[in-house]
Parts: sequence; structure tokens; C-alpha cells
Amino acid sequence: MSTDARISSALVSLLALSALAPAGAAQSAPHDPAPRFAPPDHVLHDVDSEGTRWAMGTTYKASAGPDGFQYIPFLGSDAPQNFPVGFRLSGATVDGEPVALDARADVSRSGDVWTLDRGPVDVVYRLALDSVEQIVVLDDVSRGGDVRASFEVAGEYEQLADRGGFLFRGPWGDVHFGAAIALAPDGRTGDVHAERTDCGFDLVVPRAFVDTIGGGPLVIDPVVTTGSVAVFSRTVVSAEVGADADVGYVTAIEVRFSMTDHDIFLYASPPASPTMSGNQVAGIDLSSQNWAEPSVAGRGDDDEFLIVATRGEGAGREIVGRTTSAPIWTVTPPVVLDDGRESYAPDVGAAFVVGFFAENRWLVVWEEAFFPGDRDIQGRIVFSGGAPGPLVPIARTIQNETAPSIGERAGPTGAPADVRFTIAFLREETLGNGVRVVQRDGSGAFVLGSSLTVSTALSTSVDVTGPADILAPNGEHPYLVAYGTRALIGNGRWVRTAVCAGPDLLETTNVGDMSDEGRDNLQSNPVVACNGDKFLVAYEERETLGGNADVVLCSGDLAGGYFGLAERRGTIGFPLLSENGPSIVTDWEGGDTGSSPNGFVGYLFDEIGRIVQGAYVRSEFAEVCGYQYCEANTNSTGRPAWVAAYGDNSTTASKVISVYDAPPGSPCFILVARADGFVPLVGGSSGNLCLGGLNFGRYSNFVAPTDQFGRYELTISPQTIAQPNGTIAAQSGETWYFQGWFRDFDGAVTSNLTNGVAVPFD
Repeated sequence: MSTDARISSALVSLLALSALAPAGAAQSAPHDPAPRFAPPDHVLHDVDSEGTRWAMGTTYKASAGPDGFQYIPFLGSDAPQNFPVGFRLSGATVDGEPVALDARADVSRSGDVWTLDRGPVDVVYRLALDSVEQIVVLDDVSRGGDVRASFEVAGEYEQLADRGGFLFRGPWGDVHFGAAIALAPDGRTGDVHAERTDCGFDLVVPRAFVDTIGGGPLVIDPVVTTGSVAVFSRTVVSAEVGADADVGYVTAIEVRFSMTDHDIFLYASPPASPTMSGNQVAGIDLSSQNWAEPSVAGRGDDDEFLIVATRGEGAGREIVGRTTSAPIWTVTPPVVLDDGRESYAPDVGAAFVVGFFAENRWLVVWEEAFFPGDRDIQGRIVFSGGAPGPLVPIARTIQNETAPSIGERAGPTGAPADVRFTIAFLREETLGNGVRVVQRDGSGAFVLGSSLTVSTALSTSVDVTGPADILAPNGEHPYLVAYGTRALIGNGRWVRTAVCAGPDLLETTNVGDMSDEGRDNLQSNPVVACNGDKFLVAYEERETLGGNADVVLCSGDLAGGYFGLAERRGTIGFPLLSENGPSIVTDWEGGDTGSSPNGFVGYLFDEIGRIVQGAYVRSEFAEVCGYQYCEANTNSTGRPAWVAAYGDNSTTASKVISVYDAPPGSPCFILVARADGFVPLVGGSSGNLCLGGLNFGRYSNFVAPTDQFGRYELTISPQTIAQPNGTIAAQSGETWYFQGWFRDFDGAVTSNLTNGVAVPFD
């Protein structure tokens, strides 16, 4: 499944995904700030729509075509535009006699070497991460005498002599063209004189050296480099993560090379493992065109991914797509997917379809400017290899429809009619945007008779999962919509979830009411993921409008047609985040195949421009039972403590009751009751009792100190639930309520409590 992450202002110090604690343990902050998301370790290559070759290192990008070579130094992401310097071999002479050059170069590539074949002279470029070696090869110098290679130079630079070569001084930085040397076939070297001309420069090899060579070839070899710029310090604009059960996770990252040139890179991380890392595997766009708003989806056969983005600016902005597959990561040529109107905000969902042929199939959705003041949602089916299929109109009304998000699910047969693409979007209403949902099948046909209304006003963003494997009370497969909403007056911001099944809205929940930070009026930008029957919700939460923010992870499941928040994980990431939320995905393949998911992954960004952060959540951490309720008071750590229950909902299998964010080293145990309740500051404690009824049990025989992270866990049997006079067995249909108690200090020794967790038994 694929979700939007529209992130601004962050530099590309890329950090790894990180594993949580071993199975059975809970952790409130599942992230690891160790820098494992590696910068590029090799030159990336690409070919654009016109057939021009492109390459990118850490300090430059370059292009080569029939008319010559272009070097574009990286001059900082705030450079107002690219400042290329072009080098074209305009002529060559041997002993004053012109060499008959081909008018245009025949360009070829072998590894990191480009050859521009001009007939009797080749201009070869060896591409390294931080430099380009230019090699001029003259096949025949048997005439003897001076050899001269003349280059035309194009670009907004002042050309200055510099240490036997040239310094090209520009408005935002410099390019160095180093001193050249001459190489004879036997390995001997000679001097080369660099002479400035009206159009560029000549490289001259003196007669004294040429006459010793014989027939040739003669090689002239300078090096081109960028001036002083921090290596790989480009600003990240947005990122979006996709998954495949075999490959793992892939992340499309939009990076600002200059203010008019955004590029897109693809990073790959392995499937679930204790230590995850990300390596740059492909350049989705390395050209000087502006590519933005990437979205990626996989999970099909052949480990194939489709990456879509916008290309261009303003009225000329279009939706383009390219596919690539592991492990080679060769990228197919760009394909235009929109219908010729100004287009924005693409998202993509993937499914493996079994029809006349078994194939990967994607549905790409985007918003387009149908008329001034009227934005619609358009879509297109895309087949394996990136071949565009039919257009699929999603929403065309006289109202503005924006910000589409897509989730997907393959049916039990994999036939196109069984595939479900669920698309949620915002629709302009009198008091602000509402949320609508439509469904399409694998051929693009409508599933719902009309759009489903989730909210009618004041919505700010939306994300949606594909339908889960389980069934809702109406017999349909439920899916989860998460959306941000705002106050009509004031700065209030909340995150809500809506459980939908087919054409029905079953239930809505204000996730903000269950916030783990107590900042329940400044939450925004939710994203959701499904792994078959469990869900993960992530959203931003701020202390003050425009102030510091955290990303909160919550897990939950669907029971009885409502979304039960099962665990609030607390915050991940760093105190300063951008105005837009994370991307999140699971490697669940979205079908009734019984496949076991490996986990969820999310990405977030630091507003000051230094971090791309990931959090990996193993599937067992989404296997929570029950849901949290009540509110805990802050303890001496400065945070409230929380409790979660892990396991299934049977009356026989053991459950793990886990406390987290309590003070490290504090004695802790579990309380249990048949009813919920609320007693503030119970018995002089600093905490609130969340249990009700006449009696509640204590697992006081299992008192133990919390660990260094403030965690405590207890494995309990539903057959021996603690009671005042012994134990009792849980019965099917009952719900039991658990809470953690621990010692605390608020100026004096006291006690405190977690919130509560309700565990229904099947």
C-alpha cells in the first residue's frame, strides 16, 4: 500500500530503519539514530526521454549526447538554478592539419565510462563519485608535429587560468578543469599546454613528445571537479516508502539539486531483520528536469516496483512513471501517464492480477486542474514494465477534489474483478474539505455505486488502507481511513479514523482523544497501513501550532466493526519536524493467501534539514489484543506511563501485559478488574485508577523493577486471572481490564499508575 509524505526542508543525512526489541517486548520509541542509511557508494546512471545519458556522483551530475558533454556542479540546494558548463570538441589538428571529425558524437557507455565517438577522435569520460576524468584519444598521430584539441565551452562562468588548467568561476561556485597530461602507448607521459581561446580552450601536446609516439594513439587526460561544496548535502523535499515481501522496503526520496531541479533516488532496505539499512540502488530521475512528489508501490510478481512523480512546473506539470526490479534495478524509460492537464500529487497502489496472463498491475491516481477553480481526481491503470493502460476517472464534479490516497487488496482468486483499489480524497465543502472514498477493481471498473462520505467538512489530509482479510458485520472487508481535521474557530487539530466496509461507514474514532502526549488538540497528517487484520496509524503531534512536533505510532485492530486503539507507542524521531507527516507501509501482499507479514515501516523528517528517519515495527508488535483507554498522569520521567496487551483474544493462550515509560528501576506489578473506571489520584497516589467494580486483583507475587527503559512485562494465563481470593478463568464474551502500578517520586516517594488496557476474550 502506498501513502503520501509531502515533506519540506530537510537535508539528506540518511539514517537507517531500526528494529524494535526482541519479540514479546514493547518499546515506546522504536527508532535508532545510528547513521546506517548510506550515502551513494557508486555513480548512478540514467537515460532521459530524449535519449541523453545522465550520471550523478556526490558533487555533480553530468550528461552526454551527440552535441557534447555537460558537467553540472552541485552548488548547494539553495542555488537558484543549475549552472552547467558544457564541453564540446570543436576541432582537432595534427601538425596544423585538421582531423576530419564526425559532426555529431556516437555516445556509448561501459560501466562508469562514457565514450563520445567522433570518428578519428574519441572523447572519453570516466565518472567517479567526486570527479570526472576527461580523456581525448586521437587514433592516428603518425604525421607528427603539435597536436591540438579545441573545445568550445558554454555556461555562465568566468574562465580563468589556474595551475596549468582552468578555473570556471560562477555566481554560486566554481568548476575546476585540471592540468592535463599526455600519455603515449608505452605509458610515457608528457606535458600539455592549456591555451584559452575566444570560444573556450585548446589542449596542445608539443611536437617534441608527439614525434616520439609513432602512429598513436595519443591520450590527453585532464580531470574536472566541483569547488568547495559539502558532499551529499542536498535538501530532501519528500519521501515515500513501498514494500515487497521478498525484496523488503524501497524508498523514493526527492532531493533538491537546485531550486529548479529536483531529483528522485531509490533506496532499498532488506526484509525484516534485526539490523536494517538502506542503500541507494537507482536514480529514478537524474536529469535537469524537475521531478517531484514521488510515490512508489511494489508487492507484485518479479519484485517489480512502479515509481510515479510529477515532472515540470506550473501548467506544464505532468505525471510520469518508471518501473524497476530487484536485484538489477534497471529503470525503464519514463512514460507520461496523465491526460494532458496540469497534474499534481500522484499516489500509486499495486496488485498482482491473474487474468489471461498473470501480471503486475498498478492504479495511479492524481489530482488535475480540469478547469480553473475545478480540480478533479484522475487515474490510470499501468501494466508490467510501465506500459500505460486505460484512464480511470475517479472523481469529476464541479467541486474541487484534491489529495488522493490509495490502498489495495488482491482478492482470493487474484482475478481483476476481485482486486480492490480504495481511493480516498478531499472534496471541497461549504465549511472546508470533506473526505470521500471510492473503490475500483483491477480493471478500473467502479465497485461502489457512488462515493462514500466519511466526513463533510474541516478535513486537512487523508490516507487509506486497502481492505483487510477479516470481515465486518456487513459481510464486507473493512478498510481504515485516517484523516486530519481542524476546528472551525481556533487552532485545534485532531486525527480521526473511520472504519468503512464496502459502501458503509461503520464507526469513527477521534485518535486525538487517546493521545499519549496529552497534546490532543494539535495533531495532523495521519498515515495508515494494514497487514491483513492489524493496523498501524502514525501522525504528527505538536506542543504549539508551528512549534516542535513528534511522530506518534499507534497500533490497533478491527473488532465488531470499530477501530480499537490497541497500543500507543509514544513518539519516534526528533523534536523538530516538517509540516507534513510520515510515510508508512507494510509488506503484506494484500491477498487472502495466508502470507505472514513481516512488519511496518515509517519515515519522517527533521525540519532543520538533517534527518531522514525510519522506524521498523515487527509484525508481532502489531499483534496486540484489546485497546487502551483512560489517561495516565505524568510521572517523574516527564511522561505518562502506558500499558499494552499482546497475544490473541482466546481464553486459553497466554498474554503479555507490558508497561512502558515508567521510571527506570521502579518496582512495578499489574492490577486487573472486571470493569473499567476512573478515580483520580487514588488513595494519595500521583496516578489515576482506571479500574472499577467492587474487587480487583493484584499480581503482587510478580513485583519486579522496570528495566533501564522503564519497561516491565508479565505473561499471564487467562485461566488464572488474579482475584482477591485466588484466581479465576476468563470466559468467552468477557472483557477484563488491566493497569500497571509502580513506585514514583514527585518530591517524596509516592506511587503512580499507567493508563488501562481492555482485553476482550473470544
